[in-house]
Amino acid sequence: MRITLHHDAKGRTKKNPLTPNEIEILFLIKLLRIMKKRFYGALILGSLLLTGGMVTSCSDYDDDINSLSGRVDALEKTVADLKAAIEGGSVITNVQSTANGVTVTLSDGKTFEVKNGTNGTPGTVIDIQTVDGVEYWFLDNNNTGYPVKGAKGDDGKDGIYYAPNATTGTWWKYDPNVENDEGTDTQISYVAGGTVTAVYDKENGVLTLKNVDGVEDGTLVLPFYTKGLQSIAFIPEYYDTDMGMGVIDFYTISKNSKVLTSTNAIVNYRLNPNNANINDVTFDFIDRVVVTRAEDDAYQLLSIVGEPERQAGGEITITAKSNKSLEDLKSQSEEKKAIVALRAQKTEDGETSEIVSDYATVNVVNLTKFAIIDKADYAADSKEENIHYYASTENEVKAQSSIDGTIEYNSENKSTSQLDLLTLVETYETEKAKKTFSELAVAHTYKFTALDYTPVSGDKTNQKQFIEFVNDNTVQINKNWLSNGIAAVGKTPIIKVETLVEGEVVATAYIKLQIVQKDRTDKNVEINLGDIQYTSIDPNYAYELKWDQMNQEVLDELGLTNETFGEIYNRAPFATSTDPAIIGYYWTHNEERGTSICSITLNQKCKTGEQKFVITYEPKDNKAYPVINITFTYNLIHTQSLPDLNGDYQAEDGAILVKGRLDGEQWKMISEVKEHFKNYLANWNLPKYHSYPKLSIVVDGTNEKGVTLAGTDIRDQIIYLDEALTVDTKDVKVLLTSTMDNGEVCTEDYVVRFLRPYKVELGDVTLNTLTSEADTEDLRDYIVIKDIEGKVLYEKQKFTEEAISTYKLDKSGMTFKFNLIKDASFGDKLEILNDGYTISWDNGGNDLQKEKTASYKVIVTVPDIAECSDNGNIKVLPTADSK
Repeated sequence: MRITLHHDAKGRTKKNPLTPNEIEILFLIKLLRIMKKRFYGALILGSLLLTGGMVTSCSDYDDDINSLSGRVDALEKTVADLKAAIEGGSVITNVQSTANGVTVTLSDGKTFEVKNGTNGTPGTVIDIQTVDGVEYWFLDNNNTGYPVKGAKGDDGKDGIYYAPNATTGTWWKYDPNVENDEGTDTQISYVAGGTVTAVYDKENGVLTLKNVDGVEDGTLVLPFYTKGLQSIAFIPEYYDTDMGMGVIDFYTISKNSKVLTSTNAIVNYRLNPNNANINDVTFDFIDRVVVTRAEDDAYQLLSIVGEPERQAGGEITITAKSNKSLEDLKSQSEEKKAIVALRAQKTEDGETSEIVSDYATVNVVNLTKFAIIDKADYAADSKEENIHYYASTENEVKAQSSIDGTIEYNSENKSTSQLDLLTLVETYETEKAKKTFSELAVAHTYKFTALDYTPVSGDKTNQKQFIEFVNDNTVQINKNWLSNGIAAVGKTPIIKVETLVEGEVVATAYIKLQIVQKDRTDKNVEINLGDIQYTSIDPNYAYELKWDQMNQEVLDELGLTNETFGEIYNRAPFATSTDPAIIGYYWTHNEERGTSICSITLNQKCKTGEQKFVITYEPKDNKAYPVINITFTYNLIHTQSLPDLNGDYQAEDGAILVKGRLDGEQWKMISEVKEHFKNYLANWNLPKYHSYPKLSIVVDGTNEKGVTLAGTDIRDQIIYLDEALTVDTKDVKVLLTSTMDNGEVCTEDYVVRFLRPYKVELGDVTLNTLTSEADTEDLRDYIVIKDIEGKVLYEKQKFTEEAISTYKLDKSGMTFKFNLIKDASFGDKLEILNDGYTISWDNGGNDLQKEKTASYKVIVTVPDIAECSDNGNIKVLPTADSK
């Protein structure tokens, strides 16, 4: 194979294009390496590349092959690890779509992501979800409408159902009513193109993955459970020490020595192995009665309710129900005890095998004493003295003055409320369990009967006739007898309550009801004032509800004249408000009416935001007439109005730039605040109800250091530095504040940026190596000071005219401080003399053969204005080059 190099148009070196035959040879070499790992999907990909007629360079093709190999290797490891985890006892507990495929979660909390060939495409998950008691196949949480198991029809036959077929990748239809039905292919694919599709079949305990790169046919089938059941172990909550085994507790509900029913027991067992397959296993209980020897096995003591529920960690939960033979056991002999074991049976090829757990003793507590209590008052942690027991006899309930429940009569529409008596009652075991039937999960019903009852005083009519039953549990006013219903108000009918278990009455109580008249619904009148601008408030303007509107919308609807309104609503009205600054005016009984019944005024103390002022008129009789609420609502808005910054002095980022100014005979880093704003505030008007804006420095521990602000407000304030500026710029964050008369504030922050007005530049110094004397230079001659515009202010130890006239540098007290920076090879021969500015090189008589270098630094200080520094170079010439 020949390979030559050439350059593309951009000068990049590339291998020459290969012939198709050469590419095929290279590809097969790479492909054989991948096939050793048995990932046949790569072969398909290779075939597609070859037959597609693609021509590319070896380098490009190597990248593709290496990418494919790496991706296949990663997927192979994921699949291997996932299979190993399942075989090790973990169970698949969840499958969900991710951005790059699907993630499988196991019972030990570990997750495995099966990725697409190309990242960035979410996977598709098909699972089982229940809707109205029917299980359906869902695709990415959308109901396909395909049932997992067909619901029984009216004829009792099973309905048609569907299942995804792992081999064909399509939905298959099954009819259980067709003998030996093997299903019909609907030809409808469930596989999403170009992405991993997961079928999470909890019904059969299988996870099927389609479109998986690198596996045969792109299909991977993983069972939830990989091993058969080997053994079962009971997990007791506590032990019977005499029997040496765990205990299963039951309560029985009895009457006259007859067991009516029992409670369920929740019993836990551990499977071996943890992920044993129990889909085709049936469970039941074996029971025995023991004294000194074990009698024959029986299967009458306990029954299983529902299906076993698999839990994490290889546990299953069984709901057990005791049978009536338990009471027979208790009556035979106190010496006899019942023990039970869970049995698992599996039938294969006509032969049945079984596995039996360890035995547990059955403990039965017989409950016989019950009462009916107030359901609403009861809590699981209620103390006995706090439980409200209903009256247990007719005489007791007739004598009681308290009321156990109410029915409301509504005079507005002459209607009656309905009282569900089930909301009032609960049955409670009073002696051993001391729990309600609901807590014990005892199946029971109630029977309610209205009693004949005539009070000894008042209206001596039978209270029973004032109510009627809507259904077995619900009562209302007897509208068949009283068309209006008002005559029933105040009556106290009595209801007899009976608790039934398996058709037997186990508890009886009596409750007294009362028919009451419901308060009239409030009449609400709202005056929405909308948005009100704060600065437009006029304390002399009243927002009103005029009498003509009151007459039309309220009095006429209630059937009242002005006079009758005054008589019925003769209580002093009262007001509530979200803002105490609102002032309200409202008509009071016997006052002159005027043009409005009420009004409000706003003032500058009112707060912004949504506010409400409610005036309430209460009638003498709230049963006959409603409470009238007149509500003023509005939204007080405020558009902040502060002066605009002056663009003439702003940097690109909005900061105000301060260079300083001449103050008398001295330059100072000072800024007139008024100059920060457009037109020096000339055209800006102070908004109504606002204080004149004032500037303040934002205090954060560093921002305020070395900065002072003086003056009353922005009209006369100045901001200045009170210590020398040691950096090129100093940003000071300031806050502009205008306080409103209501205590709220308008604020805006910006940055004042002080610019150091000077910069220092140092020239390079050259010193000769002389034989008879030292060579010196005055370092001040090498200092050049410029302003920020580049104008020279100081050079050759002289101030320029600009420095004198503009900056007064000649009177500023400017000082210099020089520092020498050298290495040890100079010894003490290179030094700054005692005057502080003369640099001296005094050679000790030797012949310097090479050039030496050092440097110097100057710090220029202008008091209270700036401190600048710069470094310069020092070059010491060898003897031969010195003059």
